[in-house]
Amino acid sequence: MLARTLASPARVNTHARSIRRARTTGVRPHASARVSTASFGTVVPALGRDERKTVVPPRRRATARVVPLARPHARASVATRATEAREHAHLVASVGALFALDKGLENGLKAAGVSFPSALIGMFGALVILMVTEKLVGEDAANKLKSTVSPALNWITSWLPVFYVPSLVVTPLVLTKIAPSAIAKVLVIVVVGFVSTIAFSATSANAIRGMTGTTLLPVAPAKAAPPTEDYVYKMWGGILAVSTVAALATGANSAKVVTMLAATVCSFLVGNSPDVKAKMNPIVTTSVLANVYAAALGLVTGDGWMGMLGLYRTGVPFGLNNIAGLGAGDILMTFLGSVILSFAFKVFEARKIIARHAVEIFGCLVSTSMFAMFTTAVAGKYLGLSSALTAALVPRSVTVALAIPVTTLLGHPEMVSVTAAGVVLTGLIGSSLCIPILNKVGAKDPITRGLATAASAHGLGTAALVGSEPNALPYCALAYALSGIISSVLVAVPFIQAALIGIIGAA
Repeated sequence: MLARTLASPARVNTHARSIRRARTTGVRPHASARVSTASFGTVVPALGRDERKTVVPPRRRATARVVPLARPHARASVATRATEAREHAHLVASVGALFALDKGLENGLKAAGVSFPSALIGMFGALVILMVTEKLVGEDAANKLKSTVSPALNWITSWLPVFYVPSLVVTPLVLTKIAPSAIAKVLVIVVVGFVSTIAFSATSANAIRGMTGTTLLPVAPAKAAPPTEDYVYKMWGGILAVSTVAALATGANSAKVVTMLAATVCSFLVGNSPDVKAKMNPIVTTSVLANVYAAALGLVTGDGWMGMLGLYRTGVPFGLNNIAGLGAGDILMTFLGSVILSFAFKVFEARKIIARHAVEIFGCLVSTSMFAMFTTAVAGKYLGLSSALTAALVPRSVTVALAIPVTTLLGHPEMVSVTAAGVVLTGLIGSSLCIPILNKVGAKDPITRGLATAASAHGLGTAALVGSEPNALPYCALAYALSGIISSVLVAVPFIQAALIGIIGAA
């Protein structure tokens, strides 16, 4: 008769004595005594009562077969999958909430006839809510509110370049409409403009720092971004393969949109890998690879390179009634409003640094933004550039996500691709020249160097500076967001907008 017995201290002692007898006599213990010392197991003897007479060879030890009450790895696997499912659901919900808020504000303000960028209004609104919550309820409540969208914030940070790179991808299409002489003038404005802007920014920051004399406090190092998981590569690689076959087999525009979307994401995954990233900026890699794919696909389908770029960025605004008209680039850039909303939480995280260094930060960034925009407008007019090209270059020192609204406010939304190209070119120049210029003008402390670099060369310049000066990172990150916000707000002010348009000429 089979017996099942849960292990207990008394039976464990009996088991130990039986084992000792077995070693000396060679007689296996009775089934009831063979109990595992595992505290979470069930003993299942193989034989009945007669086995007590069985003689075991001296060299063999009596053992009991143990059947676990539960498989720990199975429990862990189920728990892990459940946790991952909850995390993915939280991510989708938080991204959806930011997206819905952005589009709801955009449609509502458009219906009300408000021309101020809706995403900026949403950003300021979210920031006010966080600060009021902290003031009235407490810091823990504000942080808990922030944690509700933290998966979306992390997701946006990881994929940020993908949402504005489409404007850079279609730059070859835009350049076909610009005379070579005008392109040469654009290069002059970008190069000379960067050098003068960073020198001005560092000088003004130095002067303000000298007047305030605020002591720098140590800051916690930033957390490294987690590596991209393997399933992301496999998923997007699979989408690219299947959609490419569908596009070639059917020739349908919908399949081409999907395959160009997947090609952009896969290009970014390649460009953002550590080995490639060490040699070339991911934005440049993404743009180049996406264009190579567009040219190859256009050659096979007969659409041509420029035809594929035209399909990639149609300029159709997002809406439930015109989703079919969106290109791959339009779909990705639809998230730019959510990106701007996310800046509210970054500013909230840095509120203590802002409060301590408010005079230096806002004094430097406001003066630098005004200097960069107005000197660019004057240079464009002096060199004889068209009003459209000049307007596209005015926000050259601002990150693309916030530079695009500036160009739109100046009346030339059709030139946002040139804006993106000008911004990236400024950043590439800044990544090479920022440190020597800062040394030349005597910028020494981290806050001056961080503010000046981010205000003149945004994210690309920041990456170059913090690679050798990590203590400047908090100020670079802060200036990176605030510089674009300040520029957008300044251009939205009626008399400043009118002054800039008066210089560059009306559309």
